[in-house]
Amino acid sequence: MRERKDCILIVDDTPQNCALLVALLGAYDTVVANSGEEALAVLAGAQGDAMPDLVLLDVMMPGLNGYEVAHQIKANPQTQGIPIIMVTALDDRQAKQASLDSGAEEFLSKPIDRAELLVRVRNMLRLRRQSLALATYNEQLEAQVQARTAALSAEIVTRKQAEAEAHFLNRHDALTKLPNHVYFQETVRSLLDQARAEGTQVAVVILALDQLRLVIQTQGRPVRDQLIAQVAMRLSCTELGQHFLAHLEPGVFAIALGPYPGLDRERLNGAITHCINDALNAPFELAGIVLQLTPRVGISPASVGMDTPESLIQAADLALYWSGQPGQEAVQWYSPELAEQVRESRQTWADVGLRIGRLSPREREVADLIVAGNSTKMIAYKLGTSDRTVDAQRVRIMDKLQAHTLADVVRMMMAPSVRA
Repeated sequence: MRERKDCILIVDDTPQNCALLVALLGAYDTVVANSGEEALAVLAGAQGDAMPDLVLLDVMMPGLNGYEVAHQIKANPQTQGIPIIMVTALDDRQAKQASLDSGAEEFLSKPIDRAELLVRVRNMLRLRRQSLALATYNEQLEAQVQARTAALSAEIVTRKQAEAEAHFLNRHDALTKLPNHVYFQETVRSLLDQARAEGTQVAVVILALDQLRLVIQTQGRPVRDQLIAQVAMRLSCTELGQHFLAHLEPGVFAIALGPYPGLDRERLNGAITHCINDALNAPFELAGIVLQLTPRVGISPASVGMDTPESLIQAADLALYWSGQPGQEAVQWYSPELAEQVRESRQTWADVGLRIGRLSPREREVADLIVAGNSTKMIAYKLGTSDRTVDAQRVRIMDKLQAHTLADVVRMMMAPSVRA
């Protein structure tokens, strides 16, 4: 493939002058235009490698003179980088200044000196090549900058998305997508600050689902997790007015209520019971089974001495604990008297815990199967033993727990735990 030669556009209205310049510039490709208008037409039609690298432009021509042609060449973004050597018979300072003012980079005086012509041409073509190389470099650099900018923008977007996701995960429960204990405490703290400023009231409600322990024993954790997700979805649709729902731990939900101008205990108790029943009364169907849940609820209103998120949650926890005691209502409000009863009850259940700790691993396994409602024959089948062996283990379990009936065994094995 032939290497491309530099191309020079010769513009002169005198054919003899054009022929002379073509001869002198035999080492280059040349294009001839006999008027300023024709020169502009040649440049307008040239694309890519066909674009001249240099213009030799006569000043004195009919129609558009050299100054006007040079001005138009430099005004056009497509041709303004092409160097111009103005060729003139005028040798005064004013003519040379006019050449430079029109945009020409160099000028030659007639009659043309061959050596001077070649030197000027060589210098201008070198300038053109450098200009093109610089333009190419700038384009490449601009492309690199744009690519890097786009990459950085994408990286920033990705980082911000990751930060937003991490922020969400730090403040939300992965299973239910509800706010977690961190977010809940922050919200309660904000509500308490608002309540103090406005003279309003705030309460914390904690709801627990004790049946989840049996679900794990009989169906496994995946089914339990599906059940918790469904409970969360239903609770999210409850209408309790100003409230904030969170999932603190598996099967334990919390609700921040308020701020309200005042807390009507009876009315709020009815509203909470109604909303929770609406959400949870309908059976849950999953993994081929139907489950009916009965929640326990503890409520603690903010008061003197209980004006921090930690103290409110702890108080609601105590009320929740008491709601699980035999003979107690499923919805309990915290009070100092209740706190004392809880303290005594805890001691009782601590004793029960010590008794349960005396059971052997096999006895604990049998006790859990009893709690799950299995008959003696079913327990024997599941454990690969005889009915007589199961009966003997049941007697030992009742003796160690100091239980008078199997109902006592179930009650002790289902002893509520107080969360830290």
